[in-house]
Amino acid sequence: MPANCPSDLTGTFDYVADLSVGGWSADGAGTVTGTVDIVANGGGSYDFSDWSFGGYKLIYGGSALDGDFDFSDVCGVVTFNTDVTDSYSDTWTLTVTETSATELTILYDNETYLGGYEGGLVTISFPDGIPFTLN
Repeated sequence: MPANCPSDLTGTFDYVADLSVGGWSADGAGTVTGTVDIVANGGGSYDFSDWSFGGYKLIYGGSALDGDFDFSDVCGVVTFNTDVTDSYSDTWTLTVTETSATELTILYDNETYLGGYEGGLVTISFPDGIPFTLN
């Protein structure tokens, strides 16, 4: 029998992204701070509103990075897609590198564009505590 666990991870959260981890440092990118929304796609699937965590806006002056970066929540256990493709057909790797009671750190790297030029290390803050466990 399938589990039925209502899920609501939506909200707006602060982040600090170190863009010097990726090649964006060549364009003068360093640390970027901002907020990111967790958006519900339905059926326990979620997205961050900007998977570049400010990088695309800073470097290219464009919009947020989008693609198949979604993650899923099943009964409070979150699974991130780790090998994903963005809206430009570039391949990315996402790695959760650290968690604490209130912070989630993700290393994200574009493996296609200029051999890994884009990427960063972002720490997302959950002031009321991370509302899930990682799979």
